[in-house]
Amino acid sequence: MGADTKIQWCDATLNPWIGCTKVSPGCKNCYAETCTPVRAFRIGWGAGAPRWRVKSFAAAARAANRKAGRLGRRLRVFPSLCDWLDMEVAEAWLADFVTTIAETPELDWLLLTKRPQVWRARMVAVRHVLASREHAGAYMLVDAWLAGSAPANVWIGVSIEDQARAEQRMPELVEIPARVRFLSCEPLIGGLDLNYWLTVCLVPQVQWVIVGGESGAGARPCDAAWVESIIEQCAAVRVSCFVKQLGARAYRDDLNGREAFIGIIGGKLTHRAEDGQRVWAKWKHSKGGDSEEWAEVFRVREFPGVRS
Repeated sequence: MGADTKIQWCDATLNPWIGCTKVSPGCKNCYAETCTPVRAFRIGWGAGAPRWRVKSFAAAARAANRKAGRLGRRLRVFPSLCDWLDMEVAEAWLADFVTTIAETPELDWLLLTKRPQVWRARMVAVRHVLASREHAGAYMLVDAWLAGSAPANVWIGVSIEDQARAEQRMPELVEIPARVRFLSCEPLIGGLDLNYWLTVCLVPQVQWVIVGGESGAGARPCDAAWVESIIEQCAAVRVSCFVKQLGARAYRDDLNGREAFIGIIGGKLTHRAEDGQRVWAKWKHSKGGDSEEWAEVFRVREFPGVRS
């Protein structure tokens, strides 16, 4: 179990398998493709590459479930090195994953995908696999889910890095029954207008929005105005927002002499901007992930049901 995960918005990372195929611009610099397990086990990446199954996954998940019971609080668990709806993963593997979800009611599984359009087809296939097994709990979970009753311990999210992906994936997301729906706007590589999807039928269809600029080798620029806009859109309809990082190459245009968005360190301004000048952040934290380096407006780290 990734008990010491550096992903601030979850408690642990657990992966039933490792591997994926890139499907959109946000995948260009995928951190998972070059992470330590992938390099250590020489795991292939991309279409046709065999996914690497994590044999210790189910046992680790049950251990995490027991830990949550001891702590007296639910733990948020995120499969960080795969897409749980990857069509190149065997249906039996996915059925095993769903079975583990059914067996760990003290965990909240944060299931993020770039493939929401295949959810129903995949769940129908999993139900067929489970029908031949002696595990009534998993079968009932999938059967009820397909009928519109969301599992109590599953949150469903989609990655949207720009407006095109929002228009493509959001309609599919809102069709999936979920206790909590969330967005991962990371890596953010363009401005986003989420207003329609946050207020469909005057009721937010998404309960949580995570946002972050890109980091690592080849990181693309992130305009801090894009982040601020998402914060404002969420606040307007009381949807929880979590700013993970502003990215390695964050900038802000035309500050008109105001304090730069990177804020104050040790009581001193890190930068001032002249009229019409683009200001680039110079972080101490390589990913722009230390909120102490940010201006106050960006220090928003909320969870569904919990407002800061």
